[in-house]
Formats: sequence, C-alpha cells, structure tokens
Amino acid sequence: MMTLRALGFAVIAVVGANVALAGLKATAPKHVDLTGLWKINAELSDDPQEILDKRREKAMGRRGMRGGMGGMGGGMGRGPGGGGDTGGPPDARREHGRHGREDSDDRESMHESMERMLATQEQLDIKQDVDSVTLSSIDDTSRCKSGATVQVSTPDGNLADRQCGWKRSTYLIELKSPKGLTRTEEYKLAKSGNQLIVVTQFKGGRGSLSGLKFKRTYDRLVAR
Repeated sequence: MMTLRALGFAVIAVVGANVALAGLKATAPKHVDLTGLWKINAELSDDPQEILDKRREKAMGRRGMRGGMGGMGGGMGRGPGGGGDTGGPPDARREHGRHGREDSDDRESMHESMERMLATQEQLDIKQDVDSVTLSSIDDTSRCKSGATVQVSTPDGNLADRQCGWKRSTYLIELKSPKGLTRTEEYKLAKSGNQLIVVTQFKGGRGSLSGLKFKRTYDRLVAR
C-alpha cells in the first residue's frame, strides 16, 4: 500500500468514524493478512507514466487528424501575415505576458501533483490490525481505519473524502475529490501469499487521469 505522501494526499481531519461503507467490511476475511515487507517487482508492474504518455499521444493524434481536415489556413486572422503577434497597446501585452506566466506556473504545479499521485514506492511495510491497515515507507507512515470516512488534503489544495474497507479478500481505499475524480486502490495477495498486487484506477473528472488504470506487483522480502 502506498504512503499518503507518495499518493499526494495528507490526512488533515477525521469527519466520520465507524461509518459502514456500502458493500465493504471493516474486518478482513480469515487467513487474509497483508502484513509484511514488500519490494516492487518492476518486471511485473506497469509504468503509470508510460501508460499516461501513450494515452496523450493517441489523443493528440486524434486531434491532429481532425485539425488536418478543418484547420487549413488556421494561421490567418491573427494579425498581418498571420504571424501570431498579439498586437494591442503595451499594457495589454504586459497583461498577456503576466497571465502567460501564471498559466505556466499552474501547469507546473499540476505536473508536480500528478507526479506525486503516480509515484511508485520501491518498498512498503504493511501492518494489518483488526480494524486498520498501517503502511510505512522511507518517506512516511500512515494508518487507514477500515469503515471510516476521512477528509484529506490533495496536492492542488483541495479536499477529498477517503474511505477504506474490505471487499472479500481485497482491501480498497477510495479517494473522491470535489471535482469528480475518484481514485480507487485495490490491495490483494497473490495465491502464493508472497506477492502483493496493487491495482489503481481513476474515474470521473475531466483531466488526463480519468480512465487511467494500472497494476503494480510487490514481492515479499521475507517468505512466510
């Protein structure tokens, strides 16, 4: 399980406790224990950034095809010779430059937030208790209480609701932002018990993360 810092979220306030989640259980099934020290298996894991880049390339390709049909002469009308000069008085040009810098800063901040959300922890230390799961990495330690709703802070300064619980032998953590983006993380042991499978999926929202899904595999460092 990822740390909250690696996921780009930090718990700031508990807004509900012992709230039963629809379809989820607060306690794990018998003989299911995620406790262990886990190390990423890169060969068996997806690279989320690579998947995201391929999706963007496909989207740009589709936009390029549409632009090729209806974009002839698209440079016309922007000023003499279509050179792209913004024109206007000096004050207007300065205002345009200021907004351009602000937009650039916003894009950089969004990029950093996305990197944190897609970051992979090389090693995870998980402790499973009766009603909670505690996870640790080099950077941080956090505890997720099953059957509770917790409000967390996102990298972009917004808040999201986090819910945790068991669905049969899979532990789920759901983060839902007010902008409509929901991220679900599923943690499940392989049949051997010596591998941890972590599946991450984003749904909703309007950003590039919506619809993204990837899997990570961790090997147990100490065999059971």
